[in-house]
Amino acid sequence: MTISSRITLPVATLMILALAFADAKALRVVEAGMKAGVAQTRMTFADYDRFDGRPGLAAGLFLTVELADRLAVQPQALYVRRGGAYRDQANDPWGLLYGVDMAEFRLDYLEIPVLLRYDLLTDRAWMPVLLVGPAWGRLLSARYVENDGSDAGWLRHHDWALQVGAGLEKRTSGATWSLELLYRHALTGIAKGPPPPTTEVDGLSLMAGFGF
Repeated sequence: MTISSRITLPVATLMILALAFADAKALRVVEAGMKAGVAQTRMTFADYDRFDGRPGLAAGLFLTVELADRLAVQPQALYVRRGGAYRDQANDPWGLLYGVDMAEFRLDYLEIPVLLRYDLLTDRAWMPVLLVGPAWGRLLSARYVENDGSDAGWLRHHDWALQVGAGLEKRTSGATWSLELLYRHALTGIAKGPPPPTTEVDGLSLMAGFGF
């Protein structure tokens, strides 16, 4: 069993159990809103580690569906821009990536996370929350430049990730303000095949939200 499977299966089981034991009559949308912030990319290229991630915009809409007291599921639809750059800094004339002196990515995604949410310390002015769940991404546009050429045809159109994080939420009369930090762990690579054999996009996102 792969590391990704060991992480994904318990989370998927937890979400299925939460939905199964929730009172169907009690399910209701308690909040809708928007989020915006920044996503910092960390790219892993096979066995190479010289890719510098770049921050990009993350913004979109969300719903919060109550499952039980303190427990909810939060589907989101986000536009996310990710990117990275490689520069040959090795003494080897071929560099770390064979025959590549420079490479840059700019990847625009429609990302749909479905996060299980648990509210902590509900009596506080700023309530802490925990978030975990899968995210599916659809590649909207891509730019990949290698040396003097450009070819993004080897990129997958879809990818999967696991997101886990925490946030703070403040509820006021008729509105909710939130701040959340999420770590994205890639479950699938973004490459169809060489070059390179595996290309994973992880990273952090920091977003502020407004719900009503």
